[in-house]
Amino acid sequence: MKYSSPMILKQMEIGPLQNFIYFVGDPVSLEIAVVDPAWDVAYLIKEAQSNNTIDVFSLPLKVGYILTASATATINALVDEINR
Repeated sequence: MKYSSPMILKQMEIGPLQNFIYFVGDPVSLEIAVVDPAWDVAYLIKEAQSNNTIDVFSLPLKVGYILTASATATINALVDEINR
């Protein structure tokens, strides 16, 4: 199968502060990094599982990495929730 994009890149604006969250990853392995997760972890997990980012038979994306710009108690709790 030929891929039209060399990488997965999806931007999402979520939460009351309208934070930008990103999925960045490999379209072959479907492994992604979640960049600056915030607010609605359930939404992020649903987006990764539904995978409407690329056309690869709607296979779920695998969260392999979580990248954050800061390490606060709130961010650490979100990372723990994503890792479950």
